[in-house]
Amino acid sequence: MPNPNGNPEFLPKRGPGRPRGSVNKYTKTVKEALLQSFQNQGGVEFWDKLAKKDPRLYAQCLVRLIPSEVNAELKAQVSHDMSNIVQRLQEARDRARQVREAEEARTIELEAVGTSKA
Repeated sequence: MPNPNGNPEFLPKRGPGRPRGSVNKYTKTVKEALLQSFQNQGGVEFWDKLAKKDPRLYAQCLVRLIPSEVNAELKAQVSHDMSNIVQRLQEARDRARQVREAEEARTIELEAVGTSKA
């Protein structure tokens, strides 16, 4: 009969394990060492020099360092100032009308020039 953790009886009971999302101690140590090494090499200046010296290698590093997928949850409170929205819409409509009228006037002008040659 399995124990509450789902293991067969002959296996020792295991704890719940590492909490979800927590970082392995080894991974944390390696990341800290890499950060220290990065700072020893000049930090951002190192990447700037690499980008100029070897753009291909720089791009390869970026591709490997930037995650291809990000799972994130955004929570934001968004408010809009609607007090001038009507005025802005009216201005946009007026600009569109002016452009349309200018195009029509140009078309009439071109037609007039075209008919005088005939």
